Amino acid sequence: MTGIITPRKMCNFLTSQLNVADDGQVDLFIGEGFDSFSAFAIFLDTDSHYLCTSLRKPGGTIQDQGNANKTISNPVSSMMHTTEMRLKFTCRAAKYFVNIGRTLTAVNLAWTFVKQFRLLDDIIEKHQPPQDLQPISSSLSIVKWVEHFEEYLRGVLGVDESFDVHRKERR
Repeated sequence: MTGIITPRKMCNFLTSQLNVADDGQVDLFIGEGFDSFSAFAIFLDTDSHYLCTSLRKPGGTIQDQGNANKTISNPVSSMMHTTEMRLKFTCRAAKYFVNIGRTLTAVNLAWTFVKQFRLLDDIIEKHQPPQDLQPISSSLSIVKWVEHFEEYLRGVLGVDESFDVHRKERR
């Protein structure tokens, strides 16, 4: 289902999963290239931000293009912050699913799954590179080196403390 889908299905997806406010905004999203789920995979975070910024219109009055002496109302088009945030994480999820070879569908791009990518961002942000592995030397015993090596692997692989519990259970 990575090909072109019907505008009605995309409209349903955009309003239910991304909180796009109305059909006018949905038409603008589709006009910007969101006519398939694979379109989400090509958007960067900055693209999502610029798209949402360009779809916001302040309202008020504007000059009538046909009559310079006349002003007409400019319809307001508001874009909720949650829509921009959901679009950003949906694009990240789509890229991830494409990278691992998963077909993009409304089901795996549903907000209930996509919001987990926010947790992934937090994990990546908190990650700190491990200390360099010390070489075996006369001042560092083998036992101490093995302990240091285990700590090093925990840092590289991101193994948490549950690893120790499982290791102790095997003994």
